Amino acid sequence: MQSRNSRRRKHESKIEQSGAVTDEKSQILVKATLGAENSGTVDGMSGTMFTQSISLAIEFIDEHVSRIIATVSAKGKGMGKNENEAIDKGISSLKIPMRELGNAVANVRNP
Repeated sequence: MQSRNSRRRKHESKIEQSGAVTDEKSQILVKATLGAENSGTVDGMSGTMFTQSISLAIEFIDEHVSRIIATVSAKGKGMGKNENEAIDKGISSLKIPMRELGNAVANVRNP
């Protein structure tokens, strides 16, 4: 199972690839929220497999005025031998749309 810090670094890297610089002292807060939805099971020849849909919402927030400047979202699906494995695979399958992310970063720079 991937640690929370390694997932955070992975997403920070995606944000930095779009041209932004991450700094903990910035007035812009980047808030990422993961959600697990539509869990289920599938019976197959190798037994019961678990399925999980995952959603990711990234918000860029101006902390001085508590206003959301831009948002980006992504969805993924995972299947595993147990619920945790299905969730991990769903998180791993998330594809952050780089064009949307780049536009969000541009909006943050020029609100």
